[in-house]
Parts: sequence; structure tokens; C-alpha cells
Amino acid sequence: MVNLLNSEVPLSVRLAHLSLAVRDTAQASGFLQACFGFTPLFSETGMTGQIRDMTAQRELSCDICQLSAPGGAETVELIAFHSPRTANANFGFAVGAGGSHLGLVVPQLDEAIGRAAALGAAVLGRITDFADCRAVYCSAPGGLLIELEETKAHV
Repeated sequence: MVNLLNSEVPLSVRLAHLSLAVRDTAQASGFLQACFGFTPLFSETGMTGQIRDMTAQRELSCDICQLSAPGGAETVELIAFHSPRTANANFGFAVGAGGSHLGLVVPQLDEAIGRAAALGAAVLGRITDFADCRAVYCSAPGGLLIELEETKAHV
């Protein structure tokens, strides 16, 4: 077992987003907008290719919405996964409502993956390209799901 307390100096990271699994992204987004003043940034219904690449789950799809918190500093991602029941059992973490992951922006994605792997994390799918970043999901010790992303400016 790796001693996490005596590892190298931590990577320089910043919070990319907090992702919350919900049943309905439109309803949850509408609530956050109306009640707390969140502003929509991005929304897609029926995402398949990118979510399948990141998770290595061939039957998974999702609806996704990202919102900016009031003041614009933090991003909340709402995601509704759609999959056969068997996909959830093989995924390694909860994809239903109430599940979540921590999204972190890292300066060098490959270095961050290596550091995470050395401390017991495992890449779930493959590195996936988005409009503004490259990203990958990793399962980390203790059941933690993280998304590491490198902005396109660093690529």
C-alpha cells in the first residue's frame, strides 16, 4: 500500500468543476437558475461518444449541463447518466442520481495521470478531447472518482 502522506510535492491544480449526478438536468438546472441565480454555460442532451470514451462503457449515454455559480468563479456540472442496469454494476462507482466526481484542472495531463496511478488510481476509459480541454476519469482509492483535465492552452 502506498503511503499517501509521504508522497511527492502535490501537483499544481485548480478546481474545474463539481459534478453531481441527477435524474433530470433540465429540472435541476432550472431550479439552480431560479433559486440561486446560476447561469448556464453548456448543455447537451444525449451525449454518447465522449462519455463512452471517458468511461469505457459502450452502452452509456448522458445529458449534461454546466452552470456558473453567482460571481462566476465556480462551475457546477449536472449529469444524468442513461444506461442499462448492468452497466452501472460494471462501472466501478455510482452513475445514478446522487453520484458525483471531482473535476480538477492540471497543467500536464499525462504527468497527473502518472502521479495518480502511482498513488493507486486507475484510468477508467481513455483521454477524451472536448472543445476546451482533454480529460479522463480515474477511480481513486476510497471510491473517489476524479476527472483530470488539461486545458487546450497547455496541449
